[in-house]
Amino acid sequence: MCGFFVLPKISIYMQTKFVAVADLSLATTLFVSGVKLESLDRSKPRIQFNFRRVEGLDDLIEAYWRKELKIEPIAFTMSQKFLKNQLFNRS
Repeated sequence: MCGFFVLPKISIYMQTKFVAVADLSLATTLFVSGVKLESLDRSKPRIQFNFRRVEGLDDLIEAYWRKELKIEPIAFTMSQKFLKNQLFNRS
């Protein structure tokens, strides 16, 4: 399997203005990369983070799954903490 891999199936739904992501690590990566979190969709079995669609977003998601990104660890941890807080905050 030299240089070949299959991207995992993920819960990303292409919409006109938003991308819905159910994977916490991917959501954290998008958030720490400056993609605006618009809302959370709690109507699905897994909560989805709705991010504003911006230019280059698809490339960022692909780079995430290919393990090509380098993200500052403290920023990632703080962003993940913020998103987890949003999951449990109902207001």
